Amino acid sequence: MNKYDRLRVHACISREGAFKIWEKYIELLSAFIRNKNNVLNIKYEGFLNDPDSNLQALSVFCGLQTDLETINKLAATVSKNRAYAFIKNDELSLFYHKNKETEHMKNLGYDNIL
Repeated sequence: MNKYDRLRVHACISREGAFKIWEKYIELLSAFIRNKNNVLNIKYEGFLNDPDSNLQALSVFCGLQTDLETINKLAATVSKNRAYAFIKNDELSLFYHKNKETEHMKNLGYDNIL
């Protein structure tokens, strides 16, 4: 069993476990992209709120040839109401309040949603 197997098993058991594995992924990603200049960082909620410009940025970053009609068609399929959807669920809101002061939540700007 490698050092991440325990995280995978734990994540399947509880919301807390899933949060711990998310934090580990953030740590690994942060270390991987450190000192790299070919990185595009798009926040999930930002993408949902403005899919047109984010899809355009993604296509430019990836070197894809796209046209405005295709971008608009794809953007129309994005469910903007999914941004911060957990707010509508009391149990998830409580979980958020218990974890919003963690290092990664603060660093990613998720500490002041509610």
